[in-house]
Amino acid sequence: MATAAQIRRLLRDSYGLRAPRVRELGGFIDDVYRVETAHGRFVLKVNRNRKLRRDLLAQQLRFMEALRAHGIAAPALVRTKEGTTFSLLRERRPRPCMLVEFVAGEELRAEDARPAQLARFVAGLHRFAARTFPDALAYIDPALLGSEQTEEMERYVRRRRTIGLEALLAERRRILARYTRLRPRLSHALLVNDLAPANILVRRGDWVIVDFNIAGSSPRVDELAWMLTWYFVQLERMNGVRAFLRAYLRAMPLPHKDLTLLPELVVLYAALNWTPFEESRSPEDVVERLRRVRTLRTFLRAALREAVKPKSRGVSA
Repeated sequence: MATAAQIRRLLRDSYGLRAPRVRELGGFIDDVYRVETAHGRFVLKVNRNRKLRRDLLAQQLRFMEALRAHGIAAPALVRTKEGTTFSLLRERRPRPCMLVEFVAGEELRAEDARPAQLARFVAGLHRFAARTFPDALAYIDPALLGSEQTEEMERYVRRRRTIGLEALLAERRRILARYTRLRPRLSHALLVNDLAPANILVRRGDWVIVDFNIAGSSPRVDELAWMLTWYFVQLERMNGVRAFLRAYLRAMPLPHKDLTLLPELVVLYAALNWTPFEESRSPEDVVERLRRVRTLRTFLRAALREAVKPKSRGVSA
């Protein structure tokens, strides 16, 4: 983490701002600071990834500004005195930084998100991004998808020696292998890639996307799978899954190959991440987890068939 003195110097030299108050907010991907100046409150994000490509960071910031111009709420970006979209924190290896307005609002509560409203919101994002950034850069190397976490799980399984736990790991490997194979042929768009409830604030009734740190070109189906997991499956709001899929697919259809992969990705994110492995402490727990995987997959396939089924039309006599 940078010191308060370093942050103040950066704000003064790059933005012409004096910040008597600098408060560290933590952060998962960035070091995040809340700064108060005579001109208002801001959030400074210092990227921890020193290998982050500058063209990718510039794309993320252009995306944020384009969404605002299109009427989709996002924080206002503060440009440097030279007019650039990001600055550099001068360390032994300089780190890119961006300064945005501080957004005062409440986190979107997953249980309060209406499925159809959320689906139309996401479909609008995807439609705009696909049209405006057709050649967007990807944030991560597809070859590395899930590999690091899978290796950690393999070590965990070897230590636990719980009978049957290898079956969960085999299911995870199978889904990841299929996703990696199909990924280049899926429908891509420049996505936020992290539309978790904590990254959407409600301000005067508007939804404001506040985190673009891993925005990049990704399959649309991947973001849909995460959203179904966060907002509905983890909370057992299964009727919400049906309503979300119906509303999204009417607004922004998906190709058939993407649709067939969606249940697998939700199973991966909702039932084959770290928590299931940690909770499977006995052979009986593993059997129950595998049963839930099969049940969830069956439910999602049925929900998709229902969502893509054409509306029946009444026949007049």
